[in-house]
Amino acid sequence: MSDLVRGEGTGPESLRLGVFYDGGWFSHLWHFMADHSPWRAKLNFFGVHGMLRWHLHRVLGVPVEAITVEEAHYMLGRPGPDGMDYRGRAAAPMWDLVLRRSGVTRHDAKMTEVGELDADSRLNGLVSDRAREATLDVVALVSGDSCHLSLIRRLHAEGVRVIVPTIYEEYPGDYGERERVYTAPGLGPAADFAPDWMELIAGTLKDRSYRLAYPFEEQAAGQPVRNGRDRDGWRYGTVNRWENGRGFGFVTDSVGVHWYVEARAFRDGAGLPLALGCQVRFTGKPTVAPGKKYPQINRAERC
Repeated sequence: MSDLVRGEGTGPESLRLGVFYDGGWFSHLWHFMADHSPWRAKLNFFGVHGMLRWHLHRVLGVPVEAITVEEAHYMLGRPGPDGMDYRGRAAAPMWDLVLRRSGVTRHDAKMTEVGELDADSRLNGLVSDRAREATLDVVALVSGDSCHLSLIRRLHAEGVRVIVPTIYEEYPGDYGERERVYTAPGLGPAADFAPDWMELIAGTLKDRSYRLAYPFEEQAAGQPVRNGRDRDGWRYGTVNRWENGRGFGFVTDSVGVHWYVEARAFRDGAGLPLALGCQVRFTGKPTVAPGKKYPQINRAERC
């Protein structure tokens, strides 16, 4: 799907981006990518944010460094205070850990026997409030529901542009039935930017100039294995965890490999402490020492 861009020119000198996830819809997309897409790989939050920034950079001509993800939020129906849902199932603590380490704020909607009770309306209200309070220039809606059409109109009235990645894919279900993950008709055309999810990912994987976070948690199927080293001799990656009091953290490079880094890798402590999602360039051998889980970074700098 082609982009729908309002206005003329190359756009502002900087963009404050907020990313908002419809948790139920994103879960569907996440499982489709992991189990049925050509890449058979799990989407990475940092990778999603990187692709959104890169797309806006390419469309508007704004330097990618000037497009910042100011905040990210995830709305989903959750169990009650006892930690169990109406079927007696416990919440998923590992997913909460993934959200925290990705810098994504969790928001809970009510869960009933018929599903989420107020997730869509709460997400719409959250987006409106945060767009105004955080003075966002662009809102990314990671959802496919038509209930956001009125929200998009309100955001436009307040001068906020909207990007909605779109998709329509069918795949076989567990019992032979046809399943689909899709964006409601009208949602993409209502947005300012509506890149197709499949084209967005495929383009990112092919673009040798892309230096932001890898789209997936692991190497995508059918893609050539790259060593992650750019032409300038550096590797590029995204900080996915930093323990400031202990002086170490972890970086995911541009091909999805996780690296261990210590504060001493930054000369004179320049650029420390590191924030979740910040970009670094580094050197190191991609081999794992005996008894270790990850390769270690020798020298690093903030980008």
